[in-house]
Amino acid sequence: MAKIDIDNKNIFKKVAEKAVEGVKKVAGKAVESLGDSKPKIRVIDRFRAWNYGLLGKYDRKSAKETTKIKTAEDVIKLLDNKNAERESRIANLRKESGVGHEGILSKLEEEFLKEKQKIEKRIEKMKAKRDKSETKVRYYENKKIVYENKTKNIVDGVLHKVEKRLNPHEVKIGDLKNKIGTLAFEAKNFESTRVRLGEKVDNLKKKLEAADFKAEKKGIKRIIGEIENEMRKTEKIRLGRLEEQSRMENKLAKVNKKADKWRNIHDQFARLTQKEIEHKKIEKRGLEKPDLKNIEIGDKKKKRTKKEEGGNSELSSEREPTFSLEEYVENWNKYFGSQFKIDSKLFLEEALEKKMEIPFLEDHIRMIYKKKRETDKSSVGSFSERDLEKSLKSLNNYL
Repeated sequence: MAKIDIDNKNIFKKVAEKAVEGVKKVAGKAVESLGDSKPKIRVIDRFRAWNYGLLGKYDRKSAKETTKIKTAEDVIKLLDNKNAERESRIANLRKESGVGHEGILSKLEEEFLKEKQKIEKRIEKMKAKRDKSETKVRYYENKKIVYENKTKNIVDGVLHKVEKRLNPHEVKIGDLKNKIGTLAFEAKNFESTRVRLGEKVDNLKKKLEAADFKAEKKGIKRIIGEIENEMRKTEKIRLGRLEEQSRMENKLAKVNKKADKWRNIHDQFARLTQKEIEHKKIEKRGLEKPDLKNIEIGDKKKKRTKKEEGGNSELSSEREPTFSLEEYVENWNKYFGSQFKIDSKLFLEEALEKKMEIPFLEDHIRMIYKKKRETDKSSVGSFSERDLEKSLKSLNNYL
């Protein structure tokens, strides 16, 4: 048995060296193919076929030897039972025959011992066959273990290379989805504002019909003109946001197309490590196309103070409306956050909660804009002071 163990170790060592050499040769070609921008699926398909083909071959051979082991054990059990049964019969015969038949019984026992020795030789022969098949099973199982582990290590290396190519695309996809979500949200807000301003114009037109002196009619007409002008600007901005959204969606489709090539090659290699092998369980790997989530922007209810109207006329003097800085910043980001986003954390908490008239609120926005432009010009991008003033004026009509 010592000699068999030594031989087994030598065999297993040769198996390991051969398996590693074969895996590296095939997987090396697959790794090289990843140097190009267009992955060569043909190499991967060949690698997969080679992987499953060899494992199948080892499984079949191992199963064949396992069957031989079972057969040998069944024969050994049958022969052991045969010897035990004959021994029991002779013992019963000696017990039942009584005294005076020693000669016959001795001769019978002598014949039984000869048959028993023959059967025991057959048993030893079957045990030798069983032990030989067990050695072969260990040999094939060792082949599978070495092959599987080395294949998994090489596949992990390939996956790492693929992920390095895929990750920049996934990051870009996430950024594009965030921008698309922001633009869609702003376009929706501008549409709501345009509708609201339209309703305001309709109400003023009704008042115009009911007006009974020239100055009143003239005043209403001027207000209607200003609001309609704001409606046109609002619609222009909304269409601009939608055009930008469309461009971003086209970019997203192109980046997704590039990423899909690497996702496919990643999934094909990942599946190589997921096959369940009988002798042990291979731990399954996660296929998580970067969970890309669309940006979620919830419509927050605006906290607005109600205007206290004085007199019966729409043109009567009103007190300047006030808003908290937090409300004003929230509304700014709602409409113009994609051009120049303002973080409310830049202000003190007591300043955010304090109610102020619009001119003071506008000054806070101008101050933040100026500060950002001086410290980091890239943070404001192409958003100019002129754009800032136009946006502030428009925002006053949306509040």
